[in-house]
Amino acid sequence: MVMLPQRLPVLQIVNNSASTGAYALNITTTANLNDYLLNVDATGGGDNTRAAAFKSASSSVPTFFVENQGTYYSIYATNSGGGTVAYFENDASANTPVIEIVNNSTNSGAYGLNIVSNANLDDYLLNVDASFGSNTRAAAFKNNSFQYPTVYIANNGGDAALNIDNSGASTPGLAIKVEDGGGAVKLSYAADNTANPTVPNGVSVFYASANSTSITLPTSGVNGQFLYIIYTGTTNCNIGGGLYTTNGAASVTLVYAGGAWQVVSAVE
Repeated sequence: MVMLPQRLPVLQIVNNSASTGAYALNITTTANLNDYLLNVDATGGGDNTRAAAFKSASSSVPTFFVENQGTYYSIYATNSGGGTVAYFENDASANTPVIEIVNNSTNSGAYGLNIVSNANLDDYLLNVDASFGSNTRAAAFKNNSFQYPTVYIANNGGDAALNIDNSGASTPGLAIKVEDGGGAVKLSYAADNTANPTVPNGVSVFYASANSTSITLPTSGVNGQFLYIIYTGTTNCNIGGGLYTTNGAASVTLVYAGGAWQVVSAVE
């Protein structure tokens, strides 16, 4: 008869103390050790071998506590095998966050979450997918600042800083909705008090106050882009190389369509 190995641990520690500090296992060093005090290596095992498991039933203290009194990371995780570095999952009945980050710092640069890439990643650094349920929202952002925006988006390249696409819905909803009384909408603005100005790229509202005979439109445009020109001079002004000539002061609305600027309306 073949004797199967007993399913017992190699080492078992039972600690029946209820006193603080009575650790079941305490590993310390008084030397400047250039390595880890505890090394758990499960790479010699098979696909089912795990390195460590931590379990508790506490409702007031963490199962796993890590503290670094130096200035480097408290936890450093890497996966050379190409899989997910970290995976977190909530129980279906849970009513608390899967991950909670509390940042008590008041110093600039001490982000609650900082995601960076040192590679030319051909994808998004942050992907939030809430497409599995009709009541699930993707993200919510709130703050109480009187001088800083709730969400700041900047693109140092040449594409859009924000792209919205509702085309996947059978009946697409609004791309942007501002609740009634929820705030006004500000467009990019530029003013010029010199004669015969050129509207700079990246401007939606342009205010020209000097007497002029012409106003040159931006050299770049995207189909669907609007441009509002307010001209307060008293002389007749040719806008856009003949698109519209004012009789003194005028407000002109243009839209980029068909690969060129088009006049939609003019008020004098």
